[in-house]
Amino acid sequence: MIVNNATEVAGAAPLSRFHYGLLFWCSFIMLFDGYDLVIYGSVVPRLMEQWSIPPLQAGWMGSAALFGMMFGAVAIGPLADRFGRRTIILGAIAVASTSALLNAFAWDAPSFAAMRFFTGVGLGGAIPNIVALMSDLSPSHRRSTLTTVMLSFYSIGAMISALVSMLVIPRFGWEATFIIGGLPLLSLPWMYRYLPESLPFLVSKNKSAAAALLARIVPGVDISSVRYEALARTSTSTPLSRLFKEGRGVGTLFLWLGFGMCLLMVYGLNTWLPKIMVAGGTRWDQA
Repeated sequence: MIVNNATEVAGAAPLSRFHYGLLFWCSFIMLFDGYDLVIYGSVVPRLMEQWSIPPLQAGWMGSAALFGMMFGAVAIGPLADRFGRRTIILGAIAVASTSALLNAFAWDAPSFAAMRFFTGVGLGGAIPNIVALMSDLSPSHRRSTLTTVMLSFYSIGAMISALVSMLVIPRFGWEATFIIGGLPLLSLPWMYRYLPESLPFLVSKNKSAAAALLARIVPGVDISSVRYEALARTSTSTPLSRLFKEGRGVGTLFLWLGFGMCLLMVYGLNTWLPKIMVAGGTRWDQA
């Protein structure tokens, strides 16, 4: 009898209802990530007018969520190796959605920026972990496809934010757009029930739970023929300084620079394009 490792069995599994459910929930989270990050660009013209905010102040208000994402990705994301990806994802979504909802009740620029920061913290903790969860549980021959489909929902969420702002802001005010951003809070009970934990995490922490999850991934699998041993993998707790050792320093800097320029372009356009259009006479916020 051939005995295979649990993660190898899951990687060789055909696409099933389990994988489509995983794709649905991860894409749902990514959609609201895109919405929550981009919606600021749609409301900033109203905020600048209503609160008499100068462009410099509006700029750091828009940057608050990005600084929060950086903090969340660095401080919260790695905690998944200790507490599990599912736990961190659910907690991060709760933080991001609650903060987005509270943005609707902000009374001035500092309170608004604070809530944007905590929205970013939640998103920064959620995004890397849903990508990792999709990679952990997807069949190896469909991993890239499923991950790409999931990531595309960021752009869909960004487009939805523009449509929502056009339809909602003229009728209900900018506050309503952030109330919509808090809607994932209502889905948390379903995510708690249906969002699975990472199989490699369960293999190392709870072998009985890993066996139950494997049975969901590969219905009919012979549990007795499977080993539940963690495969050798690079530790995610490796110090940041390792990126600059053994000849990796220059490559690391240029990789960061490339990603930084791309993100500067994307988030810069998302934040300021609506304001530029308004300044140019485009009444994009009128339905």
